[in-house]
Amino acid sequence: MRSHRTRAGATAFLCALVFVATGCGGAGSPAASETRQQATKPLTGAAREAVHPDPNYDMGYTVLVTAGGFLPKWLVSGCCHPITWKNETGATLTVDFDYVGGGSGPIAPGDSWVFTPTHAESIAYHSGSEASMSAVVQVQQTIYP
Repeated sequence: MRSHRTRAGATAFLCALVFVATGCGGAGSPAASETRQQATKPLTGAAREAVHPDPNYDMGYTVLVTAGGFLPKWLVSGCCHPITWKNETGATLTVDFDYVGGGSGPIAPGDSWVFTPTHAESIAYHSGSEASMSAVVQVQQTIYP
């Protein structure tokens, strides 16, 4: 019985020794050097939109209106900053808000329309000429500048 306990203790000691010897995230290990990388400031506004063109979700202040729909489908913006819809289609269109009332007048191809929200809100909208083309702007009280 005693040799079984000694063997189990020796095995546990060797496992611990191997764990410590491999560095387990010590100063010389790759894991430690990865955590020492300097933190970068989050991208904001147009810079983020240009680097991360996710068609479904983005943060910023620009919505592209394309033949395939609104990009992004869900935009998160900060309160009281202008949001621009750019018409990149070949047709004149309107942006109609679903629940809060309002929207744009006609936006000619290549033109833009700007809306400045005055408070935090969720704005569901669609194209006046193509009701199936819809998206959302989530206006938050605070956001990166």
